[in-house]
Amino acid sequence: MWSDKELDILKTYTGNSSIETLLPNRTLLSIRQKAHRQGYTSIENQKTASRARMLGSNQNRKYTFNDRAFSEISNESCYWAGFIAADGCITYNRGSLVFSFGLQASDVVAVEQLRAFLQHTGPIVNSIKQTFLSKCIAIFRCTQIAHDLEVIYNITPRKSLTLQPPNLTNPEHIKSFIVGYIDGDGCIMQKPTHIELNVIGTKQVMYWIKNFFDLTYAGKTNQTIRSANRIYSYSVCGKRALLILQDLKTTYTGTLARKWNKLILEPIL
Repeated sequence: MWSDKELDILKTYTGNSSIETLLPNRTLLSIRQKAHRQGYTSIENQKTASRARMLGSNQNRKYTFNDRAFSEISNESCYWAGFIAADGCITYNRGSLVFSFGLQASDVVAVEQLRAFLQHTGPIVNSIKQTFLSKCIAIFRCTQIAHDLEVIYNITPRKSLTLQPPNLTNPEHIKSFIVGYIDGDGCIMQKPTHIELNVIGTKQVMYWIKNFFDLTYAGKTNQTIRSANRIYSYSVCGKRALLILQDLKTTYTGTLARKWNKLILEPIL
């Protein structure tokens, strides 16, 4: 619970000093989230001096890209943010941030589509992960991209066990984000008697997806969220799964074909 004093600091903050110094008991991420909900843009856009040094320079890039790709919220940017939340990675390298994204070689089309969205002129490179060939892109000194992914979508370095839901309110944007997240960390299974959707991730993201589905789609809402080794999973099956997936597919059509083409098959209900 935020105290009246803390809320007053948020409201009157002018940017002349570090907000982390004024609110020592709050993390920068929690401050930005609260500021976003309250509409205090001076804090949302603030970068501390230490963070600015870590982000590094955006000048003299070997390859060019649109560093404002995630600054404007759209169905397309939300889709890719959801995919990145599941399968992307932000790391520090020699004082600056590096964004990377890779998929198995058979999904190279999706990597090409992300590269086109980012207007990235760098190559798609090969990478070996656990004996599997992956196709990857990497963007160095991605200051603005990293900032937007963190402030709008809560995507940070080392997010696997800490990822929080995005700061989205428009249902179409939320659906697009979930579609991207399913393409990364979801599974659509066509079984003999029904279709099933399963997603995995952090506890907070699983409950966020479940709550959105429960508020948006009719049907049983008592599906449980399970956990194993700090990884949580959420499943929906039958008619409700088909209803949800068909609606999500109409929201954003640029999906990973090998997963969503299963909806062409009519399940036995």
